[in-house]
Amino acid sequence: MLNKRISSLLIFLSLTICFAIAGAVILCATTLTQPTVWLNQFSKAWLDPIIDSITDLGLGGFWVVVAVLLLFYRYSYSLILLTDLGLVALFTYLFKEILFPNLPRPLLLLNLTDLTRWVDGADTYLHSSFPSGHTMTAFAVCTLFAYWIGRKGWAIVIFFFAFMVGFSRVYMLQHFLRDVFFGAIYGTVISLVTIWFYDVVLNIENNKLINKSLLQFMPLRKKLD
Repeated sequence: MLNKRISSLLIFLSLTICFAIAGAVILCATTLTQPTVWLNQFSKAWLDPIIDSITDLGLGGFWVVVAVLLLFYRYSYSLILLTDLGLVALFTYLFKEILFPNLPRPLLLLNLTDLTRWVDGADTYLHSSFPSGHTMTAFAVCTLFAYWIGRKGWAIVIFFFAFMVGFSRVYMLQHFLRDVFFGAIYGTVISLVTIWFYDVVLNIENNKLINKSLLQFMPLRKKLD
């Protein structure tokens, strides 16, 4: 099982590295605003609500609910996911509120004449652009799930999900490619450290108590057993 998990994680990491390489090439070859302006010309009114729904999946609050639900599957998964989200929140606050609070978002640097169209549902935030918290959250969570599920095919699907959250942030005019690029890297690294700490340092897989679930204490489950 561990080998399958590692193989799945390596597939996810390989795709993330390819994304990082491609992103680095684009960032070096363009200005800060060019990728956003280029992508905006392909935006369509019928796509806006779909992309807006995708971008909401990068909200930390959504994954906190998932972490609570994981208590019914395995305590350890809930604990690890909550730790991951806590670290993402900490780093997001550090970057956005302390280190780079005044970095402009696309809507502050771009004029309406630079854009092909306004994206319906786009927020009007002007500062705290770096990094993309939604992207950091998505890549952090998806790194964990790629590892937990342990299937190579699913690792590809999970990466695509994380990528689409990052894509949505540029599409929705909320972040530059730079913000998404570093958000993806930070989120992935955070989860790798979390996995290492719980599975290698604490060896949490061998802790029978924390690998139980709330279902084991439900009357129906006891009756069936």
